[in-house]
Amino acid sequence: MKFPIDTSSILFAIAIPGVVVTDFRTKEIRKNADGHILHAVHLMAMDGVDSYLIKISLPYDPQLPAGQLVTVKGLAYQLAKAGEMRWWSAESVEPIGPRLPTPGTPASVPPAPPASPGPASASGPPGQTAQTQTRRRSPIEGAQTPGGEG
Repeated sequence: MKFPIDTSSILFAIAIPGVVVTDFRTKEIRKNADGHILHAVHLMAMDGVDSYLIKISLPYDPQLPAGQLVTVKGLAYQLAKAGEMRWWSAESVEPIGPRLPTPGTPASVPPAPPASPGPASASGPPGQTAQTQTRRRSPIEGAQTPGGEG
């Protein structure tokens, strides 16, 4: 049984990018009825009041990074074996706005220029500001706290 879901008032974002679906017992790659490899994508569904994490199956890898806002077409909640098996599926997931860079690929935005070292202080080495000079050791090893003792 397949229940279509109206997504017109729901905003979706990729929570976990697509991974190939494998059979739990045999570990074989799962395919749909048309022979396409299934990919599981975790989406955060938000309606302005609440949010809920859902895992959908797609017949392709959308190759979208976590955080990408998306439009979901053909979202459905499906039941089988008298409700013993339940899953979400969708026909497609498309990015809203510009596609975010995928981790491991160069960003399309040019890098920011390096920060200037700031004014030199008479009481410290060049490039240190008053703020960096007043940092003290934190009681937690390796942590820094601005200003006084941690």
